[in-house]
Amino acid sequence: MGITAEMRRVREIAKNLYVGGNSDIKDIAIKTKVPFQTVYRWHKQDNWAALAKDEQLLDAQIKENVKRALVVGLQTFIADPKNTELKSVIAMLKDFNQAQEPSKELNHYIITFMDQLISYFHEKNLNELANQIQQHTHDLAEWLRVKNNG
Repeated sequence: MGITAEMRRVREIAKNLYVGGNSDIKDIAIKTKVPFQTVYRWHKQDNWAALAKDEQLLDAQIKENVKRALVVGLQTFIADPKNTELKSVIAMLKDFNQAQEPSKELNHYIITFMDQLISYFHEKNLNELANQIQQHTHDLAEWLRVKNNG
């Protein structure tokens, strides 16, 4: 019996989660509602680790090339400030570059919210739950730091 279209779709979702930065196979299995062993097998068969590494390298190359293009464009624009086409290209590159930058402010708000949530549970004497959330908050902070390159 062959793989169903739905299972192919779920497998693709699982792969995208991994390549997108979630390297926890158990978490992916939970999120996709697929047995851990199945997700682990997909991970090995399709070499998700190599795909994730390739994706990271491509992202880094894109960022570097956009920065270079922006510098060259700005230098050229300084020599010819009336060039409106170049000005448009520079604006697009700047917008792209800004869209690719991680939102450190959002990261900060998430961690602040989680800290306030922990305080709330402590106030309600739900200390075990507060401690569990606190552990995940530290994990989340580290994940955000790594994911967003600092």
